[in-house]
Amino acid sequence: MGIYIHISPVLKTPEEVKRGSPLFLDLVEDAKILYDKENFFKNKLEEIKEKLKKWGAKRYWLGNAWYWILKPDIKPGESIEL
Repeated sequence: MGIYIHISPVLKTPEEVKRGSPLFLDLVEDAKILYDKENFFKNKLEEIKEKLKKWGAKRYWLGNAWYWILKPDIKPGESIEL
């Protein structure tokens, strides 16, 4: 019927989610959560989304992949944590 669906399940324990992952950056923009008991993962993605907004983060398509500039005005020696 011309409808193509690609599903990429990502299974994480609560401990793994709390540690974070670079994968979560793109999930903030693109994820469709099918099951999330008590909105645990949704809340984590919202937390990350707020941090990205506060930092002024930008996502760019380059070649065949997304790249992130997490904090354009970062100073030498400054660290950030997702």
